[in-house]
Amino acid sequence: AKLLKLYVDDEPLSLGDADLDHYERAIDFRTGVSYRELVWRTPAGKRVRIRSERMVSLEHRHLALMRLEVTLLDGKAPIVISSQLLNRQDGEDEYHVSSAALGEGLDPRQARQFDRRVLEPKLQRHTDVDEPGGGEVTLGYRCQHSKMTMACAYRHEIDTPCDFQVETSVDDDLAKSVFTIEANAGQTVRLTKFVAYHSSRGIPARELADRCNRTIERARSMGVAELQAEQAAWLDDFWAHSDVEVVGDPAAQQAIRWNLFQLAQASARTHEQGIPAKAVTGGGYDGQYFWDTEVYVLPFLAYTNPDAARKLLRFRFHMLDAARLRAAELSQRGALY
Repeated sequence: AKLLKLYVDDEPLSLGDADLDHYERAIDFRTGVSYRELVWRTPAGKRVRIRSERMVSLEHRHLALMRLEVTLLDGKAPIVISSQLLNRQDGEDEYHVSSAALGEGLDPRQARQFDRRVLEPKLQRHTDVDEPGGGEVTLGYRCQHSKMTMACAYRHEIDTPCDFQVETSVDDDLAKSVFTIEANAGQTVRLTKFVAYHSSRGIPARELADRCNRTIERARSMGVAELQAEQAAWLDDFWAHSDVEVVGDPAAQQAIRWNLFQLAQASARTHEQGIPAKAVTGGGYDGQYFWDTEVYVLPFLAYTNPDAARKLLRFRFHMLDAARLRAAELSQRGALY
């Protein structure tokens, strides 16, 4: 859902070869918001100021926010923003670039490649079509092997004095809302994208789609400012319990806080689920959980967040019977994770 593609005068912004007068990319450990700011000089010589933000909520487990602000600094031009929801594993982006899909490229940690579709499309929904932001779009899936289910939805709010129109298309693996704006110099286009993910061990995708709708509606009623304030308050509490201060070495201080911030992200919303390698159950490491949790993460949480540590231990406890069977398969006594 993070895909937001920008075109000015029908020229795409491609950071790899764009002519940039300014570029900054950062993440604020106090707010949990990552942002990118740049000034792009288009092939036609027009300057465009762009700011993009992303926030995965630490307070609301299923919610993410994205925002794109675009301002023409001189001249006027048509601006197009293509906001997308792409199943990268089985689908392709609008350029049909297969290398953008997961599973491509060399990764020494990759145990195997999938030889079939992973996600079976179960639901495609587009509601409130006539809303200024284009309404809500939802894709739902079921995993072929495990039969686990998931749904992902997005909804937009657009704020601009410029004239605009939006068109949305939805298919099995790619949904996109395309905003076309007639922009003038000094006028800002601000597009906010609310995103919700829900998953289950088998509840139908339609029910998960309804949950996504409720998550997004609740977030919209709160507003971006309140959601960001909650995020900052969550992190204030985290740093109050977890910060490690280094005197006289700013580089070491930043490095330690960067690692602490990653631990915060990994453990914030586990809810009696495990913490996998890289904190994401992706293709790398074949989606497995390792002893890293007990050796590295659990001691930290035991000191700083005992409730989260308890949830991690309960996750392992629920797998204890299976771990004993696994130990027996290898002629060992005890439990093997």
